[in-house]
Amino acid sequence: PGSSRTWASLVSIMASRYLLSPAIAWSLIIALRKAGFFPPVAVDPVLTFVVLLQAAMPPAQNSVIMLQVVGDKLGAKKLSRMLFMLYLLAVVPMSFLVSFFLQTASLCA
Repeated sequence: PGSSRTWASLVSIMASRYLLSPAIAWSLIIALRKAGFFPPVAVDPVLTFVVLLQAAMPPAQNSVIMLQVVGDKLGAKKLSRMLFMLYLLAVVPMSFLVSFFLQTASLCA
């Protein structure tokens, strides 16, 4: 990826995956906890951690496979390059998010 459009796409995907999605998950956990549908952290800290972690994980390769199945080789190649860059860039935000999620779920000091 070298074009400004590609970098803009990377930044928007990263912002949605590593900022927006975890914020929505956190809000849903709080709302569900207040409604009595989600256990408190003290009861099941691992559940809280897993739900938050799932919300922040990088996108999967399923889209690339679907593009290959329908014969869109160029689209699959472009998407796989984009995902590769996302995985490389995900190291930094995921480190911070996992640390934050572990503390939020009371699984570390």
